[in-house]
Amino acid sequence: MAKSTKAGGANKDGSYKGFNIDDPELPEDIAEKALTSGGYPYDKKLKKADYADELDPLQFELLNLHAHVQKEG
Repeated sequence: MAKSTKAGGANKDGSYKGFNIDDPELPEDIAEKALTSGGYPYDKKLKKADYADELDPLQFELLNLHAHVQKEG
């Protein structure tokens, strides 16, 4: 028996009918709801100062993770 779908093509469990993770083309109902504008994945860009404030701690954490993975395997 076929699963019933909610508005937008989502099944009751939240999965999308006909969705294939390996297919680079998104189903139309998903593509319409994507938060992209001109290829940018967010509603609006961060201000440069806010970006810089976020970048240093994230890079530090990335380096810590990299060192841990090298050490622990």
